[in-house]
Amino acid sequence: MSDQLVSIVQSHLRTSEEVKYVLETASLPIVSDGADPAQGHGLQGPSDARILAVVTHLDPATEEEQGCVFILKPRLRRGETNNRGYIIEHVLPIVGRFSISMAQPRRGTIDLGSPASPSFLKQAPAELTITIQPGHDRTLEPISLLTSDTHGLRLILAETKRLKDLSDANYEPGVSPLYAWILTYISSAQPDILPLIPPDLRHAHRPLHTLLSPASAGQPGDEALDISLIREDWMRSKVFNDFVRGSPETRLKIRIGTFNVNGKLPSQDLSPWVRWDSSSGKEHLIPPLQEISPLTIGESGKQADEAEYFERTEDSISVRTDDTKETGQSRASEKTFVAQSTSSGATPKIAVDSSVPGGDNVRMDENDPDLLVVGFQELDLSTEALLYSTKTTREDAWCAAILAGLGEKAVLYQKLTSKQLVGMLLVTFVRKEIVSCFSDVRTTSVGAGILGLMGNKGATAIRLVYSPPSSPSPQPKPSPPAAQDDALAQGKSTLSSTSAITPPPAPSSSILRPVIITFVNSHLAAFDEMYDRRNADFHDLSKRVLFDVGSPSEQQKDSETAESGGGGASSSPMRVPLTMYQSDALFWMVDLNYRINLPDSDIRTLLAEASESGSLDILQRYDQLKLAMRTKKAFPHFAERKITHRPTYRYSAGVLSDSLGYDVKRKPAWTDRVLYMCSSVAAVQQTSYASHPSITMSDHKPVSADCDVRIPLVDSEKLDAFVRSLWRDVGGFENSEEVPKIKVHSSVLDFGKIYYKRSASQRLQVENVGKIPCTYRFVSITRDAPVHPDWLSIEPLQSLLRPGETLSIELRSYVDKDLAARLNAGPGKLEDTLILHTSFGKDHFVAVAGEFQRTCFAQSLERLTRLPGPVRTLKANEQLLSDEQALNAPREVMRLVNWLMSNATNVEDLFLSPGDHDLVSEIREYLDTGTEFSSISATDLAAHARAFATCLIELLDSMLDPVIPTSLYDRCVSVGNRDEAYSLLDDFPGVSVNVWISVTAFLHFISQQSQSDSHERHVKRLADTFAPVLLREDPSSMSPLSPLGKRQFLLYFIS
Repeated sequence: MSDQLVSIVQSHLRTSEEVKYVLETASLPIVSDGADPAQGHGLQGPSDARILAVVTHLDPATEEEQGCVFILKPRLRRGETNNRGYIIEHVLPIVGRFSISMAQPRRGTIDLGSPASPSFLKQAPAELTITIQPGHDRTLEPISLLTSDTHGLRLILAETKRLKDLSDANYEPGVSPLYAWILTYISSAQPDILPLIPPDLRHAHRPLHTLLSPASAGQPGDEALDISLIREDWMRSKVFNDFVRGSPETRLKIRIGTFNVNGKLPSQDLSPWVRWDSSSGKEHLIPPLQEISPLTIGESGKQADEAEYFERTEDSISVRTDDTKETGQSRASEKTFVAQSTSSGATPKIAVDSSVPGGDNVRMDENDPDLLVVGFQELDLSTEALLYSTKTTREDAWCAAILAGLGEKAVLYQKLTSKQLVGMLLVTFVRKEIVSCFSDVRTTSVGAGILGLMGNKGATAIRLVYSPPSSPSPQPKPSPPAAQDDALAQGKSTLSSTSAITPPPAPSSSILRPVIITFVNSHLAAFDEMYDRRNADFHDLSKRVLFDVGSPSEQQKDSETAESGGGGASSSPMRVPLTMYQSDALFWMVDLNYRINLPDSDIRTLLAEASESGSLDILQRYDQLKLAMRTKKAFPHFAERKITHRPTYRYSAGVLSDSLGYDVKRKPAWTDRVLYMCSSVAAVQQTSYASHPSITMSDHKPVSADCDVRIPLVDSEKLDAFVRSLWRDVGGFENSEEVPKIKVHSSVLDFGKIYYKRSASQRLQVENVGKIPCTYRFVSITRDAPVHPDWLSIEPLQSLLRPGETLSIELRSYVDKDLAARLNAGPGKLEDTLILHTSFGKDHFVAVAGEFQRTCFAQSLERLTRLPGPVRTLKANEQLLSDEQALNAPREVMRLVNWLMSNATNVEDLFLSPGDHDLVSEIREYLDTGTEFSSISATDLAAHARAFATCLIELLDSMLDPVIPTSLYDRCVSVGNRDEAYSLLDDFPGVSVNVWISVTAFLHFISQQSQSDSHERHVKRLADTFAPVLLREDPSSMSPLSPLGKRQFLLYFIS
């Protein structure tokens, strides 16, 4: 392998890519039909030369090795023979159907009977034909090359086989992996900062420094890659702050619904679900309408046989939008959905025509959504449908029921698109007035059921491009549907490039920047013990739900040609599969099947109390989905509005249900959820989140969420001009011969005294004193060390400066509970050195220092009792009291309890309402220094009392060891009466007994002061507040203690 060839290829690559093997080849000439293009070819001229290289890239997110074949050709101007270097001609990812083969070309016949001639003996080495079949795009023709380097070719073939086997092992058949790093080599030189394809939302929510290459002092990483990432982030920030922020906004109102129908057909009015008024909190109940309501179906939806269901609805259900008279038969129009049953040979129709007499008089209310998106699960539970089903009868029936549920408002909406995978159905309806604003509508689906093949579990997804209306545009025409990939039958990811609506023509005025909105409907693994499987399903769907939207390079003109020295590999357009996360707003409506990690009896008892206490909040502490999100095992960065409704699963009718209607054989759970994630370009505000218990046809209750998507009205042409002006300032400076120079105005920052849970900040001024733009980033001393000490945060950790610009970097100190526990045992002096690295430049060193002020918080009970005085007076551990001299209880706890007993026994909502943050900080300082509490006026007493109460809870919660030893937890929650509870105190450590008695005695006293009818509820709320503090356990535990057991143990002492 020639070092010169490797150097040529590597010069076109970033340092994050590695050249494995290179091969000198030649292109095949175009010859007349019937001739062998390889016969006697050889290198006839400089323009025929090609370099074939196998290049690999290690994905930093997945740590997967990804391979590509690069083909380079000479850069020649027309009529020239001198090689001006090379440009990239093809980039071929080694994925999918990729293959590379060799063959021996035909040669002229040789007369073996004649004497060998000198020309025969001097014949050139045998040439081999190389044929490369691209695997990422079926439309590309095979590429043929010639080479005489047989040894190099064998190395190339072996390496591509290895990389192909690796790709096949990492990705399932039918799934096109996303090799985003290739786009650098196939796109134009100038980046589009706000492209039609948004950046991955997961990256947008990750700190930028986690995406940069590993680096440390004296060991820079991939400088070119870091510059490109920092520059792109800087440009996006400039676009948002200087151009987008302050722009007028438009709101897109979206109503989202999710419903597991348990294989049922519609048999009830769905208006409470699809027309719920979030502003008033009341449900819309429309009377049965003979023409449009599914209630005319009667109880037929309960029949197991679809044929019988449709036979009982022979008359069409029509909703009309004009004044023409219609018969029961459906019209052949674009607005009609026709459901035909395939069972029993019956073919009755349900025609939903979006026209009714007087439809012109119907007007939109301010609460009516612009977009209605509903997701169904378990639409079809029949055996034959589990693997694959093409029937649309159930989809049409539910679409009819939705339109019927909209009542008179149905005339205002039009079905935009839908996607069904067996039991999962996702449907979108849009207001007719804005239907032209939606374009490039795409759908996909993927199975995740048994063996990852069956369609009983998985996801369906819809991707929409929404262009805010700026001026009237013609009504678009639907494009014909395309055939789906055979992979659907296998349960694989199905990519649909068919648009339900073609893009609207550009209006005469300026075009507003569109946004991408994606909806995902999924159904994950069931049962309590399948928590890990559900988390795995999430990651599997995140990887496999892809939309095939073509290539960025196909959407732009070639900026340069080979003759003019261009370098884009435009001759091999990359069809890029996009993930669901490459959106401006992503909504995930799901039957997630996440359960509640509590015993069945605890769940039902807490639900029975839900109307009169905070029991729903207690239950949600043990919700598996919230646990997965909190620990980042699934759905990281997603948001969910606070749940205020009861669990939506599992309901049952008759003797097998409890007083709330839940099935006695299954634990209730919030299985049906709506989550979202968004970017700054499309901010989402959720205004409602509710279940609809009046709909009883399934064992699940439907759930709805109303969301406002705020979209800035940005002129595309002006925005592009602004981006181009930024690019002129900062584009390509990494290729400059100039050395970037940064001046740091201070090399020492002293934070002075640093207090527990009290932030302090300093400013570091950096100035670009060079002639070119430059980027900086803070790096660590060694690769394994942190960039900055854990008591310090830096914002921004990296940025870009244009020549002459000065940036003020904020450094903020803050000590939380976990950090205080470590600092309390140390010397208190905090010192560190920060390293500010200039890309392609020098490192700057900044010393930071501070002095931590010890606190009584985040200490152990035993250590607090051995303090000779206030914690600030302790200079060394040798001053601690001996065990014989130790106090019976921490003086700080006793000071707080005594103050509360003396001043706060009549304060309402003590411990139940949080205290003022500044007052709590002030009280904390009194405790740490031993200063007497200041006198308080009667008008300020209540506020101070709540602050003292909050301080006591925070002090107990910050203890390194809980008041009750964890070894006694099981016994605590198992005691059956008051005597057993008091007897258990004998096994407590002495200091724990004293703290327990002091706190519970005060709680008992204030609970007796309540004379209202809600006395019992008040006492329970006190117990629920202190139970997780005094019997503290790991919040990530999958086998938590019973909250009712902890509550009852406390009630034995305070009730």
